[in-house]
Amino acid sequence: MSRASSRQLALAVIASLLVIGTLSAVLWPKGPPRLQLSQSLHDFGTIKSTDKVETIVSVRNTGGQPLEILSVTTSCGCTKAQLASAKLAPGEETTLHIVFDAASHSTEQTTSSSEPEAVSHVAYLRTTDPAQPEAEIEIRARVVNESKALTPPGGTPLPSVTTGEGPGRSVLVRPLSEKDAASKRFGVRATIYYNEACHDCVVYLDHELIPLLKELGGMDIVKKDYISERKNRSELLERSTRLQIPAQLQGHLTVFLDDTIILQVRSTQAKSAPETSACPVIIWA
Repeated sequence: MSRASSRQLALAVIASLLVIGTLSAVLWPKGPPRLQLSQSLHDFGTIKSTDKVETIVSVRNTGGQPLEILSVTTSCGCTKAQLASAKLAPGEETTLHIVFDAASHSTEQTTSSSEPEAVSHVAYLRTTDPAQPEAEIEIRARVVNESKALTPPGGTPLPSVTTGEGPGRSVLVRPLSEKDAASKRFGVRATIYYNEACHDCVVYLDHELIPLLKELGGMDIVKKDYISERKNRSELLERSTRLQIPAQLQGHLTVFLDDTIILQVRSTQAKSAPETSACPVIIWA
């Protein structure tokens, strides 16, 4: 065999190995699970406050180990997110269905301006991907308010009592009450993590929760918006992880009373007036 032929054969072998290596990486990925989203931001553009809009996000595991989606939550009750499958084998793909109901930005509008309201909400995926323990899909819209209805003062009622057990902690789901206020057991500093764009949460916060916390006596109250200030979201996750709070108990609004008692509030969107909505409170103590 001539030198030229030997060289051509060697190049052919190298090329074949490169192709095989590429195919192996695609067909048989290695390493830990890896989350890949088809989009991390979706803009619905200008919509009416009577509209309900939706989008589909593809969720794929590009890693070499099974990927588990531990929880799917949103920053506001007006936004719903439903995952088709929570466990993905390597290379497997599923879908996340996100629905935004703009009605809350009509019944809870705080001004009568004719200008569209710019809103931003987020769907959160807690995962077993070590490089991406929490992924975000942000949705945006400019909502044209048709009713111009102003938010009336008043509270948001809470649901009936439900109890359960968490890993190493007691979990109590019920409304806060005057008895809680009288007990003086909730500490001296309240840090509230919330979404300012969640109108139901803000109504509940301003007319129910903060007044009740003030009744506890001498409590220092700090509010932290985790949408406009993303560092607050990281801080919230760090504190929750340190206290071993399950991802499944995450709410739209989280209150730390000192560092020992946590209130997780799950707000649901009001259909007509604020008094029809509900905000379950999970006490993690």
